[in-house]
Amino acid sequence: MNLKFLKFLVIFMGVLIVVGIIILFMGLYNKFNSLNNESNNSQAISIKIPEGFSINDYYLSDDNNIVIKYENNNNRFIYIYDILNGAILKKIELLK
Repeated sequence: MNLKFLKFLVIFMGVLIVVGIIILFMGLYNKFNSLNNESNNSQAISIKIPEGFSINDYYLSDDNNIVIKYENNNNRFIYIYDILNGAILKKIELLK
């Protein structure tokens, strides 16, 4: 009876090892697929420059926004855009 229990235990542990290896490879496969999907999700956004204005300066802020300073002969504006969707968050007019 002791020998039968030992055989059962060895077979059971072997099955657990095989199942664990299968789960490990499935996890690695899913991880690599999610990395490829994340790199393909990066989309370019288009920002239209207001007519008659030129870009004076721009920079990326810490909270995923892009700040662009426009100017023409008479006016200066600061636009704050959301990087993820290109929406205008704020429009600031600088008075002289």
